[in-house]
Amino acid sequence: MFGGGVACYVRDDLPTKIVYNPKITHIDENEVPSVAIAFAKRKILLTSVYRHPKGNYCNPLFEHFQSICHNYDHHIFVGDFNANMLSQDEQANSLRSLVDECSLELIPSGPTHHTNFTDTWIHLAFVDSMSQVHSYVKSTVPFIHGHDFFYLDYIIGAPAAVARPRLSRNLSNVNKTLFLSQLDACLLTLSSSLSSCDDTNLMLEEFNARILGVLDDHAPLRLTRRRRVSAPWFTPLLRQRCKERDRIYKTARRLNDGLLLRRYRCLRKTLQRDIELARTNYLRDGLALCTDDARRWAFLRRVGLVAASNPSPLDFFSADDLIQHYQSVNVRHPLCSDEALEAIIAEPIPASSPEFRFSEASAGEVLEALLHVARGARGSSCDGISLRFFDGSYHIIAPFLAQILNVSTATANYPALWKRSTIAPLSKVSRPQSPAQTRPIANLPHLSRACDRIITQQMVAHLESNSLLSIVQSGFRSGYSTQTALLKVVGDLRRAVEDGHVTVIVLFDFKCAFDMLDHTALLTRLRALGFTADALRFVRSYLGGRAQAVADSSGPAFAFLPSTSGVPQGSSPAPILFAAFIDSVLGALRHCGASCMLFADDLQIYLSGPPEELDAMTARINADVQAVSDWARESGLLLSVPKTQAMIVASDQWRMRLHGPFVPIMLDGAVVPYENKIRNLGLTIRSNLSWDSQISAISTRVHGVLHRLRARSRVLSTGVRRLLASALVLPHFD
Repeated sequence: MFGGGVACYVRDDLPTKIVYNPKITHIDENEVPSVAIAFAKRKILLTSVYRHPKGNYCNPLFEHFQSICHNYDHHIFVGDFNANMLSQDEQANSLRSLVDECSLELIPSGPTHHTNFTDTWIHLAFVDSMSQVHSYVKSTVPFIHGHDFFYLDYIIGAPAAVARPRLSRNLSNVNKTLFLSQLDACLLTLSSSLSSCDDTNLMLEEFNARILGVLDDHAPLRLTRRRRVSAPWFTPLLRQRCKERDRIYKTARRLNDGLLLRRYRCLRKTLQRDIELARTNYLRDGLALCTDDARRWAFLRRVGLVAASNPSPLDFFSADDLIQHYQSVNVRHPLCSDEALEAIIAEPIPASSPEFRFSEASAGEVLEALLHVARGARGSSCDGISLRFFDGSYHIIAPFLAQILNVSTATANYPALWKRSTIAPLSKVSRPQSPAQTRPIANLPHLSRACDRIITQQMVAHLESNSLLSIVQSGFRSGYSTQTALLKVVGDLRRAVEDGHVTVIVLFDFKCAFDMLDHTALLTRLRALGFTADALRFVRSYLGGRAQAVADSSGPAFAFLPSTSGVPQGSSPAPILFAAFIDSVLGALRHCGASCMLFADDLQIYLSGPPEELDAMTARINADVQAVSDWARESGLLLSVPKTQAMIVASDQWRMRLHGPFVPIMLDGAVVPYENKIRNLGLTIRSNLSWDSQISAISTRVHGVLHRLRARSRVLSTGVRRLLASALVLPHFD
């Protein structure tokens, strides 16, 4: 009698319980039945909402939800909230804030109520994970009184994965001593034949054939199916005790023996405590061994405490579509021709740049690189030679890798087998609509990564020891990070505000800069940094002839396609090569040379001065914006105008005194609008240097982490929960 009326219809064979249904005494109060449903060993909380237009806000509902949400695996909110999510009014913003605090996601259905004059989005559906939403449908024409009919399919449990057969090696029964002995003997016979060979491709093919032959003798490739792995903490002893417990129970029931039944109950209680203790110890020890957040989240996913972040793009697109999209970015420029390379070599090295050439690597350096790569090597190697196969035998293969690497640098011929990589695609969003919403993760041969590390170390030593990189470049350098970049920028902005000045700042965005880098332009830049002719020829060989393919669980799913531009994704030389190249953009700046910051491909320039000089400062900024645009065009890179940001930073007092219109920032003939806040390397900066938005963003991330952990919190001990909070929550406040 007071509102629109709400209801939840549930199939009668599902266990159901109403957990929240406040009594309505006034028309402004929300009508909310909240129902708990048990299905497939999971507990779902389904809530239907009707909020009267201009009625009370939904704070009591979401406060109650936060107090009980940890008891349920899935949460679904549907109903007529009468808060237009297309607007920024107080009602919509209040609802957004409540939903963010509860780590819920809004299904993007769009406008749901239509009149002759307006369209509003007031019928809403919130879920705890968009990855569980299989589909949602809205009627093509309005239903009753201009309201759309809307429904969604929500997957309670992940569909059963089809276990595809795949080729793999079983190392569990390998005789380690015999394996090492045979590997050593096999490579000793190879040593003499390699000593007189100067073809790195032949050397690597023979080396790979020998060690694969030893592997085939001890752990041959077999077609297997991945089976469900039991809980890793559930040891054989615990499994045996469970069988004994079950045997006693069956005997007690068959004989109707009360004494055996009491013995069973005591054993069950003791066993349950021991299983919980084993699980707690396993989780505690496993988390203690994880050195960074990525490994912690991977460990939690591996033991089933949190679900995977996003589904695989291969669930939405074919491998053909994905590799075609990735290749379209990597073929923007042609390979550097022989004529272009010789023209670059003909240019003299500047007197200010000492010469650089690659030096020979020792077996000890290669061994150290192998050990470093092995610590972070996860998954298989695209050439079938994974470092996990050779644990304990790195000292045997290190001398031969050193020999191959030294011949490679001396002859400027990087092995072709090491230029192929497989791509494991990841989704940027829960349901990607196009391949552009996916991210390629390159899987390079493990042995090549060890040699690449030595190449990187030599180039970094040359650039850093001779101070050839600008001090405002904070990317991929020891002692530099996003923190050093942000400290400089924010520190300069703060000092300007304290001095009563205003600051104009522009943040540039380059499109796929790592993948679109022109090899000819990069080699030209390296020549200016002192790279000799032999070093340039090797770098060209390293960059050229690359190919990649998208891989699924069974291996490459499509033919390898060539890439002709960019630096090899996933390789250690790629970041320092890119940093050395883009550092040259700073030479194009005429006014902001001392007030700028670079972090990889993130460039920001700014000028500060008295408020009365704002127009003059903006004119100088525009001159440097044009200079950056010209440099990008000459270098073969693209600037993204829509993603380029600009902002005027000043104190609240000066902002009230400043009156527009301000001189606009122009980039390639388009106006870059001034923002009230910008996102800078993960930090939200407001135009008055208020930190409210940053604090809100941190709170949202913390709520998101807690949301991902709360589902299984009931099975975790206090100590493990404290460790998880310390490892995964507190760093967001750092």
